[in-house]
Amino acid sequence: MSSISAVVMTLAFVLDQIVGDPKSLPHPVVGIGRVISILESLLNYGSAEAKRIKGVLLAFLIVGGSWFLTWIVVKYAYFLNNYFGIVVEVYLIFTTLAGKSLLDAGRNVLIPLKEGDLEQARVRLSWLVSRNTSSLPEGEVVRGTVETIAENFVDGILSPLIYAFIGGAPL
Repeated sequence: MSSISAVVMTLAFVLDQIVGDPKSLPHPVVGIGRVISILESLLNYGSAEAKRIKGVLLAFLIVGGSWFLTWIVVKYAYFLNNYFGIVVEVYLIFTTLAGKSLLDAGRNVLIPLKEGDLEQARVRLSWLVSRNTSSLPEGEVVRGTVETIAENFVDGILSPLIYAFIGGAPL
């Protein structure tokens, strides 16, 4: 890992821990989701076989297109200025991380549990899971919260950091 990569990774991680999900800033992941929705609406028709082939095409377009666009942006940013390149790459990696958001989600359920408000904890857990939480006992609320955080740890923290470590923001 180069010293620039170490700086980029560290800054992206720290920024995520301090700021969390940037709701008022342009968010690449939200943009990718919008492109997926548009392409899905254009491609999701025909026979089951045609849909399967278009689904594979959609996956290649999204993954390949996201990588290529990010690679171009990062390369151009570093071409302009190394410091600007670092800022751009930090931002792009930071937006893929969800560490603070996961901790906040867990705390949102834990706080009412600690205060003895099982009903509010159930409501807040329902924001995180797709199952009915209205009659869960306290132990199941805790379990559901831990499971959700553990499952999302891979997608929201571990995988982005591993891929960024291997190939920077584009990967």
